Amino acid sequence: MLTVYVDMMSQPARALLIFIRLNKLPVKEVVINLARGRNRQDEYLEIYKLGKIPCLKEGDWVLPESATILRYLARTFSDKIAAHWYPEESKARAKVEAAMDWHHSNTRQGCMLLIWNQVIAPANGQPYSESLIKRATFVLEQSLQALERYWLADTTFVAGDDISIADLLICTELVMLRMLDGAQDEVRDMEAWLKPYPKVRTWMFGVHDSTEPYWSEVHAIMHAAARKLKERKFHETSLSKL
Repeated sequence: MLTVYVDMMSQPARALLIFIRLNKLPVKEVVINLARGRNRQDEYLEIYKLGKIPCLKEGDWVLPESATILRYLARTFSDKIAAHWYPEESKARAKVEAAMDWHHSNTRQGCMLLIWNQVIAPANGQPYSESLIKRATFVLEQSLQALERYWLADTTFVAGDDISIADLLICTELVMLRMLDGAQDEVRDMEAWLKPYPKVRTWMFGVHDSTEPYWSEVHAIMHAAARKLKERKFHETSLSKL
């Protein structure tokens, strides 16, 4: 029996869960709460020594890294999923692979650094870096421009006119920008970030619509966290005016 270890606040884990649920794959889901440090406890470290999320396990065999897990599941269950998720044709598959590889040093880096330093670290009283915010802002701007002008220039999705596993990785990352609503300081929110990029916005709606109701299921906890931070920010701002 395949088991996947996830946390709903992890973008790569959400992409993986959408794919599993949408395609009704026979994979058991186990939640490892990152906020409570469950990934650093012996019980999980015995499964995966690096303590990262997500990972896939079958018997004594363990596979880390979300992109690799997505590829593995797509190949293993090729008889259960539509070919567009991970095409058999070499050039079509290469385009999906290219988008996934591009994502890790672009959208992933930009969003992750920005959310951590503008939202999560300040909210938890942890140190954050203005220089990393500047770096993340540059990377994210370049990433959105690349999506608009190259990856989505002539196609509906990043690797063609059909959705693929690459779209799941990239789109679930960009949705993390919703967390900016809860930033303690006034920052550029998700709407402001995406306003100059109409193709990106249309594509994100397309990914959402193509994966419902699982998209909403998997993102419910993240949206609740964003609302909680926003309410906390409003409360603290209101009190500061007294």
